[in-house]
Amino acid sequence: MRLACLSLIAAVLAAAETFPCASPPDVNAFLADTDNRASVPYRERRASAEARLAEMLEKHPRDLALHLRRRTLLGGPMGDAWKEQIHEYRRLTEVHPGDPLYRFLYAKSIAGFETPEAIHLFDELLKGEAAIPQAHLELASIYSWGAFADPGKVAAHLNEYRAACPDSVEPFRYWRRTNDQARLERGAQQLRKLLDPPTAGDVQRLDAWETLWAMEFRGRPASGHDALRQRVAADIRGLAALPLPDSIRKIRQLQEGYRLLNNPEAVRRLDDELLEKFPETRTAMQIVQSRFHEANPYPRSKVRRDEIEWARKQREAAREWAARWPGAASPYSNWLGALALLDEVEPAEFEEVAGKLLSNYESQIDEFRSFPPIHYRIADVSFRHDIGIERVPRLIRAGTLELDAHREKGSASDADSRDGGEGNYGLWFSQGAPMHLVAELRLGHPEEARRVLRELEAYDLANPPQGERRDRTSAMRKEILWEMRGQLAEKEGRTADAAVFYLRAQALRTAPPGSRRSHRVDVGRRAGELWKQAGGTAEGLQALAERDVAATEGEGWRKSSRTLPDFEITDTAGRIWRTRDLKGKRVFINFWATWCGWCHPELPEVQKLYEQTKRHDGIAVISLNLDDNPGLIEPYMVEKGYTFPVLPALALMERLSLAISLPRNWVTNADGIVEWEQHGFQLASPPSQWLRGRALELLEAK
Repeated sequence: MRLACLSLIAAVLAAAETFPCASPPDVNAFLADTDNRASVPYRERRASAEARLAEMLEKHPRDLALHLRRRTLLGGPMGDAWKEQIHEYRRLTEVHPGDPLYRFLYAKSIAGFETPEAIHLFDELLKGEAAIPQAHLELASIYSWGAFADPGKVAAHLNEYRAACPDSVEPFRYWRRTNDQARLERGAQQLRKLLDPPTAGDVQRLDAWETLWAMEFRGRPASGHDALRQRVAADIRGLAALPLPDSIRKIRQLQEGYRLLNNPEAVRRLDDELLEKFPETRTAMQIVQSRFHEANPYPRSKVRRDEIEWARKQREAAREWAARWPGAASPYSNWLGALALLDEVEPAEFEEVAGKLLSNYESQIDEFRSFPPIHYRIADVSFRHDIGIERVPRLIRAGTLELDAHREKGSASDADSRDGGEGNYGLWFSQGAPMHLVAELRLGHPEEARRVLRELEAYDLANPPQGERRDRTSAMRKEILWEMRGQLAEKEGRTADAAVFYLRAQALRTAPPGSRRSHRVDVGRRAGELWKQAGGTAEGLQALAERDVAATEGEGWRKSSRTLPDFEITDTAGRIWRTRDLKGKRVFINFWATWCGWCHPELPEVQKLYEQTKRHDGIAVISLNLDDNPGLIEPYMVEKGYTFPVLPALALMERLSLAISLPRNWVTNADGIVEWEQHGFQLASPPSQWLRGRALELLEAK
């Protein structure tokens, strides 16, 4: 009876409660003070964060922002504990029936998994006396993308939130994604009134400056960007004067402004400031590593001598990083990458690197996630140098568990409407399982290898490839299956079978020459050797190999049949491009962004292709840029000396709900049909060959 009375009192108090739009200053200061030290294990930093959070919750037990921070900690560094999070907030709603705070947190935990129920709960929360304005933001987030996308509802909920919380900068994070120019410009004006002049009162509001600049540049044509840059220069002066000398947030906002002003010297100067003031942080580690890779780019020539020299440099740099940040995984990951390229590696060095990498990866799980999983990469280097093969099955199982967790979360989503194909789980088929199978063969366990082969065959049968890569994925799978059958047959002494299986794999080959992994074999050469051992002749092998198999497209290019989307976009030089104006021409289209590291090596070849073809009436070379802030495009183009046309196309891609991975290239015919498509930077040969050379052939083809 007493418990029932207490629950009733709690429900009455909750019903009378109001939830403010902003937290008290001490809460904001706590939320802004995050531990970014690379030398401290994640679990230690998390324990400290939980203890400090508990203290703050004692002072502010009903503060929504603090409970949202608790939710983030509960969900894990990569959101892996999503099921546990849902269970916890479902339990709390049962313990505190009718409490709007826990109903809100439960609704947020199931958004993306049980989205219709989350929408219902948020709608109900907005109707009660204890309305939580933040529910408008959650609904705007749900309606902003995927299967529940509804631009009208996004606008309505953002307007409602603005009416309830006129001093908040939060809605503009969603507002910046709109493709309505008038709304962008109006929203930017409202946000500028909230931010200008800059103040040091709320450190978290610093993040809104990047949002403001993005909205302003997206809301203006390229002809108005110079005037905006003058305004950004004034903003930078105001931000620089803020009394926040030890704020990483402040420095990062200043750097974003200097990028818009095309001032790389100022960006580098601020990096130096970060290195001096925050030497233990992951931010400092990332700056040091980025500088090394900028000064020592991976050799695209594919000359073995150059690769080895580069690997030696990276190994020495990684040694220094590991000494400087011994608890981080990233230095050892770079070290492992160097060992993968060297011809000779001491077993003791490999054991040290692999052991430290696994230990730090597990203790610093918020630093980064590797795909392929770290475990797969270590197994690959084990094969390359024939060290520790006995551990490979265990490594593969651990890496596959990580892939399973990601796949389960993706499969549980009811919001992501994109066709993502196999996604990262395809790594198990292409890398994990083959390495496991070959390791079992080398360890003398053919029955275990056969079991892995049955798993591969069953997966292929139960999960037919989907999406735009289905034909290539199907060929890749069959190639792997035939090669693995060949390796098993060879181990069991079935020489003729192995030769035939290898020939089947050779006919389905999808990878370019020179890209074979250490656990794979050169199936064409090995088929010939085995056929000869079995007493076969060269003529017989040739006859067997002459099969009616369509040739696979090399260098990542493949046939396509998608239609060029209809658009009208003004490029950064002020020229208007329309789809209909491109009819009658063969068109090369490069998709890129300034933040896309793998795009950068392609762009010099795009420029050369543009120079080669710009006087050809029947050919056009353009690029579609997917930067969120189009103001970053012109400074980048000026810095690099590029002149090819750039069309800011993020709004187009979002309008079409077209998921484009970067980098990517299209070649269209005169009817606006994308005949050829290539995506993913090719490491097996220089870009001049697979991009410019092949694209020129396709553009000039009759």
